[in-house]
Amino acid sequence: MPAFVLQARATRAPEGPAGPGVGFTVTKRCGNAPVRNRIKRRLRAASEQVNNFQPAYDYVLIGRTGALHEPFSALVLALIKALSRVHRRLEEQHIPPKQQTDRA
Repeated sequence: MPAFVLQARATRAPEGPAGPGVGFTVTKRCGNAPVRNRIKRRLRAASEQVNNFQPAYDYVLIGRTGALHEPFSALVLALIKALSRVHRRLEEQHIPPKQQTDRA
């Protein structure tokens, strides 16, 4: 069972605000609140170990119950592979980052 699902979207130009946006979510199907929070903590810690996030993209990590049982080093490696796979797909589709717009 996979530990997470990674979604990425090109959102703003590289000269926009510093750092990529990274969000974490876990559905109630995975367990009660303490279980979901533990999954999110593990994913958050894994994402802090990885420096492959690009500033012109926003990311969402959707946690699965597999994140509880997978060794942390395997979780980090899976995240690195997922990031390279998602960036390769976005480049193949030629999806450029959108310019940041101010809405009033």
